This record gives sequence, C-alpha cells and structure tokens, in this order.
Amino acid sequence: MTPERALKIARGGWTVVTVLALVGYTTAFAVEIRDGGLEALKSWGPWLLLFMGIVTLAGIRFALRRFESEIKPVTKNKSPTSVHVPCRVPGNVAEDHEVATVAVIVHGVGDHSSGDILANALIGLGSATQSEVESETVEINGLPQLDTEAKVLRSLKVSAAGKTHLLMPTIWSGLRPRPAAILSRRGNTAELLVQTIFQLLPGVWDGLRCVPKAKGSERRLLVAITALVYALLAPALAIGAFSFVMYLVVARAQADLLQYEWWRIPALLIGLQLLRLVVRQSLIICDFVGDVASYVGNPTHRQRAESRLACLLLELNVKYPAAQIVLIGHSLGSVLVTHTVLKLADGEPVTKRLRIVTLGSPLRLMSWFFPNCILPPEQLLDQFEARKLVNSWANMWRDADFIGRALCGPAARTGSARFAETSLGDGTHPDYWSDPRCWRAVLRYLDASAAGTVAMLASEWAEVISESEDAELKRRAKLAAQFALFVTPLAAISLYWIWYWISGHDWLAMLDFWSRWSVLVLTGTGTALFGVYYYFTSKRVSGNDVSRRQMLALYRLYWTVGMACTKPAALLSCIAGFVLWRSLP
Repeated sequence: MTPERALKIARGGWTVVTVLALVGYTTAFAVEIRDGGLEALKSWGPWLLLFMGIVTLAGIRFALRRFESEIKPVTKNKSPTSVHVPCRVPGNVAEDHEVATVAVIVHGVGDHSSGDILANALIGLGSATQSEVESETVEINGLPQLDTEAKVLRSLKVSAAGKTHLLMPTIWSGLRPRPAAILSRRGNTAELLVQTIFQLLPGVWDGLRCVPKAKGSERRLLVAITALVYALLAPALAIGAFSFVMYLVVARAQADLLQYEWWRIPALLIGLQLLRLVVRQSLIICDFVGDVASYVGNPTHRQRAESRLACLLLELNVKYPAAQIVLIGHSLGSVLVTHTVLKLADGEPVTKRLRIVTLGSPLRLMSWFFPNCILPPEQLLDQFEARKLVNSWANMWRDADFIGRALCGPAARTGSARFAETSLGDGTHPDYWSDPRCWRAVLRYLDASAAGTVAMLASEWAEVISESEDAELKRRAKLAAQFALFVTPLAAISLYWIWYWISGHDWLAMLDFWSRWSVLVLTGTGTALFGVYYYFTSKRVSGNDVSRRQMLALYRLYWTVGMACTKPAALLSCIAGFVLWRSLP
C-alpha cells in the first residue's frame, strides 16, 4: 500500500469518527436541554458534554496531524539524514577552500530560530572586536538542518583580516513537540488549549522514563517530583480552563439564559485570551523541562539529534577541507555536542580540525543525576584525549549562572594540554550569544588552539581576581555583614511582632482548621528554608579552600538565586494574605 493511499484511508476513517462523535455529543446536549429546559444550562451536565466534545474533536484532529507527519516523510527520495544509519556523505560536494573557520552553533533548551541566534551573535561579535564586522547572511545548500529534512543551512558569513568565517546555527528544537508554540498560532483559543494538552503527553512520558535512570534514591525522588509536577500539568490545564469557563458562564448565573448580564460573553472572550497568555508563559518553562526529559528519557529523540549533528560534521569536513571546525554548544546543546563527538569513529579526518566550546554547560549537574546516560566532564575529557576525537576543548560560564559552572577542577585544567576554562564575569544563564565577553574568549581560545598553546591559555585563565572585582568583593562582603548584623535581627523581631499581634486578635481562631494549619506550615517552612539557605551559603562562601575569585562568584550566584526566589515568594505571600483577609468574617 502506498503512503498516499494509507493517508487517504486514514483521513476517511477519522472523518467518520469525527461525524459520529459530533452527532453523539450534539444529541446528548440537545436531550439535556429538552429534559431540563433553560434551567439545565445552570448545571454542569450539558457543559461537561460540550467540553468533552471539544476535547474529542481536537484529539481526533491532533491524531490525524501526527499520523500525517509520521507518514509523509516515507517517500522514495528520502534524505539519508532522516534515518538512524551511518551518514553517507555525497561524493560530489563542491569544496570551499576560502573559509578559514566554520563555527557550528548548537542552542540549548527552548524554542529557537536561526535568525535570532545570528542577530545576537552579530551584536556580540561587533562589540567584541570593537570594529565594524563585514557580514552577510547566506544560505548554504546541501547542508542539513537538524530538525527538518531541508538541505539548506542559513549562516552568517563574516570577513575579517582577509579571512572568511562562517557561523552556522543548527536548530534542533523542532525534533520534539513544543506545546508553547501552539498558543502562538492564530485560531480558536479553546481548541488551541486542547491541542496543547495533547502535546504535553509525550513530554510527560519522557519525564517518567527519566526516574529509573537517575542514580540513588534521593536523586530519583527529586526527578520523580519534577516528573509528577510536569505530569499533573496537562490535567491541571484541562480542569483549570474548564472551571474558568464554567464559572463565567454557569456558576454566577442567578436566573435563566435571557437574564444573563451583558458583560458575560465579552468577559468570557477576554478571559480566554488572558488564560491563553498565562498558559503560554507557563509552558515556556515547561518546555525547558521537556527538552531535558526528552534528551535523557527518550533514546530515539537523543539518537536522532546526535546522528544528524554527526552527519553535519562529516559533510562540513568534505565541503570545507581547510577550515577549523568549531562546535559551540550552549546549555543542553553542550551536552549534545560533547556526546555527539563520541559517536565519531576513531581516526575520522574531521577530528583533527575539530574544536569544542561549551557555554553555561550543565554537564556536571546532569551527570550527577544521570551518570549512566550523561558522562561527567572528566570521563569525556579522558575519552577525547585517548581517542584523539578533538583538537581541544574550552568551557566558559558566568558567575551567576546556576545551571552551567566550572566543569573540571584545578588539576584537570593545569594537567591537560587540550582543555581550558574560564568565567566570563557576572551574568546569568541565557543570552550568551550577544555577550561580547563570550566572543572575545572564543576568539582568544581559537588563536591559542591554532598556535598549540592551550596549556598556556589555561594558566592565563586561572582564577586571578582583577582590581575592580576585588573592590566588588569587598563591597559585597560588607553588605553581607550588614545584612547579618541588622537585617536578620530586624526580620526576626518583625516576625515575632506579627505573630504576637495575630495571637492577640485571635485572627487564626477565625479561620477553619485547614486554613489555620496551612498558614502555620507555610510560614514555618518558609522561615526554616530561609535560615538553612543563609547558613549554607555563608558557610560555602567563607570556606577555607575558596579563593577570592571563587568567593566573588559565589556571592554573585547566591544573591541572584536568592532574589529569584524572594520575588515570587513575596508575590505569593501578598496574594495569600489578601485572600485570607477577605475570608475573615
């Protein structure tokens, strides 16, 4: 049977099922109205039927689209990069000997596009070189993008000092369903919300498959909690959206349909759009968790990404025989980059010209959770050197980046002639591409790698604190001392006074049992977590084996994490306080 005929039969079958479902739910809805009249609209019965009908139709439509996407690539002229077999590079590739450097940019978690990455990279390069960079956007035919079957790669061609360099973003975010992208489309909000729920299901399964891959009971517990929260997101979205609509349409009605207030329909439409916006912002965060879950828990997804990136490297080796090939991976992209290199055969010609740059890499963190899936940096470095898979490797991070930190200890940095790493200074995890410090460090590393002086670069990048950073360290240490001497006692006195005032006015006694204990538990837990965080961070910063440069980096990191947790905690406290205040008799 041909794919076209199979697709035609499937469409016919889905159409029959859709018509039957539509007739069934419409009949049931009409029966509810016939038996109960307009008063039935005040109950949940008919609206629940309507909601189930929308879910069923959206599910059928989503299943048909997934079936089409699975069956359409099965054609006679299939690209060799679309299957998991060793890549066969065409022999008639036109060689380009003018390009000196090919930088393959591999993004991290989230949804990305080539245009955004190139625009940010151009900003960072221009600031790093302190001069106008001659550049143009080109489309290179014959090179595959990782998440599509198209053989066109959009790149940035940069000319400097009489040499030509290429920056090639490789997009692999499209290899898995992205629920947040659905709500960016035009269309019916209710239907898009239902499609979003179905798109979350593959990520839920991948998250659950990550639990047995974690090492140790405490790590499995952390992974299981994260997977459970992610798994509960889909039904929470369904129940939340359904309850919101029912609240606007049914629960507030006092009479029959003709006496509904005029503002209910506009409020429903505006509420749906606000719900769509809130859900979309929440799903962006869930996309990050889903990317990690798919890479660790879904071997097919991981193999597809690694095999396609390896094929791209082999094709670049043929097309640009005189160029340095640099793999630059950010965040989860650094994990993909380092583990893809392990897939290359020993003695592969591309390995002699291959350099690796990792930015904000979570290799240390992910290998701690999943050591059987993600190799730690030391083992990667040993395999790279033993098998001669790369010319050299450089790692860079920023002080307030709580995801990507230093990968190797001082012994590994000074003991290897093929590895160097450094901190770029203050900054968090996202947006490395537009940071001029990043590109200055990359250019410095490429010069050292070409000259064979990576060991000297590692010594140059040793943790030496500058005068401005030393002044910042003294200022932050003084601020921490003032915080310990004044702010902490003031907070303790204020907390005691608040509880004294509450107990004197019998405020807690006015609440029901569960509300009263919720206030006590949440307040006690928050206070305890604050104390534990302050104690351990202070102990870590003032450790005997911590250099002054490391001390400054830890101050920056813990301050950023503390502020990131304090802001939502303060907002939730204000909302909870307002709700409890309104609930008082």
